[in-house]
Amino acid sequence: MPPESTRPTQQITTENRTTAASEKGSVAIGGDASGNIIAIGDVTLPPEALDLLRPRYRPPPPPPPDVLPARNGLPPGKRLDFLANDVFTGREEDLLGLAHVLLHEPNSRGAGINQAATAATGLGGIGKSQLAVEFCYRYGRFFHGVHWIQADQDISAEVAACGASMNLPRWPADKVPEQVALTLRTWEEGGPRLVVLDNVEDPATVQEWLPKMQLARLILTSRRSEWPADMGLLIWPLGVLTLPESLTLLRKLAPRLKDVDDSDLENLAERFGCLPLALDLAGRYLHDRTDLSVEDYLAELEEAGNSLEHTSLKDWADHNPTKHATNLAATFSLSWDQLGEDEADALARQIFLTCGYCAPNTPIPKSLLANVMGTGGTSQKQKLDLALRRLLRLGLLKFTECGPSQHPLLSEFARYLDFEGAALPSLAESLSVLSYDAHETGLPERVMPLREHLKSVAKVAENAELETAGSLWNNLGCHLKEIAEYKNAEEAHRRALEFN
Repeated sequence: MPPESTRPTQQITTENRTTAASEKGSVAIGGDASGNIIAIGDVTLPPEALDLLRPRYRPPPPPPPDVLPARNGLPPGKRLDFLANDVFTGREEDLLGLAHVLLHEPNSRGAGINQAATAATGLGGIGKSQLAVEFCYRYGRFFHGVHWIQADQDISAEVAACGASMNLPRWPADKVPEQVALTLRTWEEGGPRLVVLDNVEDPATVQEWLPKMQLARLILTSRRSEWPADMGLLIWPLGVLTLPESLTLLRKLAPRLKDVDDSDLENLAERFGCLPLALDLAGRYLHDRTDLSVEDYLAELEEAGNSLEHTSLKDWADHNPTKHATNLAATFSLSWDQLGEDEADALARQIFLTCGYCAPNTPIPKSLLANVMGTGGTSQKQKLDLALRRLLRLGLLKFTECGPSQHPLLSEFARYLDFEGAALPSLAESLSVLSYDAHETGLPERVMPLREHLKSVAKVAENAELETAGSLWNNLGCHLKEIAEYKNAEEAHRRALEFN
């Protein structure tokens, strides 16, 4: 038997009594004021008692709700396979908001009594997973554990892997159900743990696993923007970066851009709709192509015809901080491929392709979509609403009070899919009729919701040499003249005459 001084021990202190136990069963009990050991002996302790004597992580107190903490280490036993992203930009309000819900929310949630769950939602490439990683590195130490689960994989195996990372005692080797049960039981002990369910798309997954993680603080990431209210999820929709944040990110990725005028970089950021993944890929491309100016890069994108066909967004980069696809079209396809073959999804596909020719980031009147799809009748409106709802859930459209709108790169993705332009003629015809009828009312406000779409569709129809291009330009010119935008009206009428 090794000397007492060399035997590994674990120690707990209660008032003036110290108990130290070695895994071999030796126990020492100290009771004097100085803490000196006054009794020692060999006893046999059950595994449960040794578990109680194991040192437990004690999180530091969280920062004030309005203070964003710096990145720091993670609790022992963490499972997070991603490094902190040194070029992570923006999202301060999102991080503080998530912290408020998961750390500072009243009604005992901060005490670990009730479950708190948030769902960070948004279209592919908007940075949902990256936000969750950043939250882990900034706030993870204030929880009793950090556990990352890929919800698009075998979740049981993922939970078991979390338990293995914790080095739990009496680990049942090669028995996944027992490993899952032990891991979940451990998560119910002590204080709250931060659990991330990344890439959740099926509500059934949430229904199955949320009851098993009652004391967890949950972050779900999902493209799905709409979840059943009875699940109690706080939906946290993510938007694109602001223009200043977009420029900051580009300059972090390609430091040589610090000397480039803001206006040039703004043109690039706006071309990509300030979508984080697109900016990330563009920044890496400009970093590698040291002799390429931003202006020449924009010219390359125009020459490609569709941004998604350009190598910078297609196959140039081979690294992503969260190990996701670096091909933007492939990223969008993950949502598109979730549409099935039933009637509602077939209509949703047609609507999405049609929206690709409308003006991006601009509400599209439902009356226009109903006219194009032939769903103007009362009995058909339900079908239109159901199809639109499915696109909303998948993040392929964004809804506003004035109608759905589409991100610029999703518009390019729609045209990328509809490479033969099959969806364009019916849209051009419907828009020509509706804009003419609206103008004939003598009320310019009737045309205003169609104005930007008139311009967008007229350009594409002209390039496709559709006969309706002339009437679209003419209708736009008449409207602009009526609201005294004479220079723009003259240009529109000129294009109508030239085309005819």
